[in-house]
Amino acid sequence: MNPQLPEHTASAPVALLERLAVILQREFGALKERQLDTFEALQGEKEQLILELSRIYDESAARQQPGQDSPPLTPPREAELARQCRDLQSRNELLLQRKLSVVRSALQALHCFNQPEPLETYDRRGKVRAELPRLALTRL
Repeated sequence: MNPQLPEHTASAPVALLERLAVILQREFGALKERQLDTFEALQGEKEQLILELSRIYDESAARQQPGQDSPPLTPPREAELARQCRDLQSRNELLLQRKLSVVRSALQALHCFNQPEPLETYDRRGKVRAELPRLALTRL
């Protein structure tokens, strides 16, 4: 898909934002279903749309009249779509962070399971003395 639209069209940002929202929804579905290949494939298109939106907004800001303090008002539909995309991206980010947290916890549990554990014995005075480490094979 080519995210390029005519730059002078007022509906260009709206069309790009609508496509971005669809991609973000597909991204969420891929994350939920653990379809990492699909998730990865969507990243390039999402990045292109975001770059195109940035270019359009940068050009709009550059056309702003000198001395004008505030940028022109964003059309309501465009503003609503931008908020929707922000919320969808936040939702996807939260889901991804949760999944990463689960993986990190599992890795930490496996790592702790394989950590050498000091072998404790008593010396002649009855005090605990740590000796050579051994693998903790009995810990579950």
